[in-house]
Amino acid sequence: MITLNPHQIKYKFLLASFFLKFFSEKKYIFNKNIYFTGSGKSSISLILSFLKNIQIIKNKTCNIDVPKWMGFYIYNIIQEHCNPTFVHTKASKIFYAYHQYGFPQNMDKIKDYCENKKLILIEDCAHVLKSYYKKKALGTFGDFSIYSFSKFVYCHSLGGVSCNNSKWRKKFTKHYFMNDKKSSKILLLLINLHKYLLTNYPNNKSVNFFNKIFYNIYSSNSNFSKSSVYLVDKNIKEEIDKRKIIYEYLIKYFSSYSIFDYLEKKDVIPWAVPLFIKKNIFKIQNELRDIDIETGVYHFDINRFSINPKFKKTLLLPITFELGSNKFEKTLNILKRNI
Repeated sequence: MITLNPHQIKYKFLLASFFLKFFSEKKYIFNKNIYFTGSGKSSISLILSFLKNIQIIKNKTCNIDVPKWMGFYIYNIIQEHCNPTFVHTKASKIFYAYHQYGFPQNMDKIKDYCENKKLILIEDCAHVLKSYYKKKALGTFGDFSIYSFSKFVYCHSLGGVSCNNSKWRKKFTKHYFMNDKKSSKILLLLINLHKYLLTNYPNNKSVNFFNKIFYNIYSSNSNFSKSSVYLVDKNIKEEIDKRKIIYEYLIKYFSSYSIFDYLEKKDVIPWAVPLFIKKNIFKIQNELRDIDIETGVYHFDINRFSINPKFKKTLLLPITFELGSNKFEKTLNILKRNI
C-alpha cells in the first residue's frame, strides 16, 4: 500500500480545517452527483446495501464479477453483502470495474459486456483523479461509482459515491442520507485519528497492528467530517497539477525506453505508475526501498478487461515527489542506471 507522505500535510490547512471552516457547507468537489462518505470502502457498502434494499441482491448467493487484482479488504467488504467471483455465472448481477492505479479500463468492452449480460456496473475510481477514457470522465460510465480522496491528499478519511442511473438516483439519495444519520461520530473520530497516525508513522509497529483492525471497520461508517471536505477543496487542484507535471516529466525523461508502452500518455492523473521494466526489476525495487520509496513488483492488466486479462509484471512507482527534490533525482538515477 502506498501511503501519503507526511510532507503532504499542510498544517496551516489542517489547523484551519478544525476552526475556520468547521461549519463549511461545501457540497462537492468534482461534480454535484458525488456525495461524500467516510471512505471509498464505506462507499462500496452503501452501494451494495442499496442494491439489497431494492432486491437486486436478494441474498449472499448473488454474485458480483470482480477483477483478480484488488486488495483483500475490498473482497471482505463485498462478502458482507454478496459473493465476489472471478468467473461469470448465471447468479452474477453486478460487474465491478476497477481502474487500476488510475488508468482506465476498456469501457467500450465493459459497457457492451454489461449490456449483453444485463449486469449493473460499478466503477471503482479509488485510484482516479480527473482521468478520462476517450475524452469522457471516469466515474460517469457505470450505474454507480466510488471515490477515495484521502488516497491523494491528506484530508483525514474521505471518500465519495455517486449514482449515475437516473431511475435509482432519488432512492439512492434517500438511502445515502439515512445511512449518514445512523453513522457514528465517535467511530469517525477514531478513523480520522488512525489516518493521521498511519500517515505520520507508517512504519510504527503499534500503528500497523491497529491498521488491521481499523481497515475492517471503515466500511461500517459512512459519515465524514466537514474539515475533510475543506482539506480536499484547498489541496486537490495543487495535487492534480503536481501529479500531471511529474507524470509528463517521467514520460519525457524516459522517452527512449519502453517502460510506458502500455499506458496512456495524457488524460490520466494516476495514483501510481506501473513501469514495465524487463530487467533488474527486483534490484530496482530494493534500491528504491533503500531510499524510502514505497514500491513493489505487481501485475497490471494491459487488456484492461477483467473477463479476459493479460498480466504484465510491473514496478509500481508512487508519484508524490516534489519536482527537483533530492529523492526524486535519486529515483531517476536508480531507474536510468538499471533499465
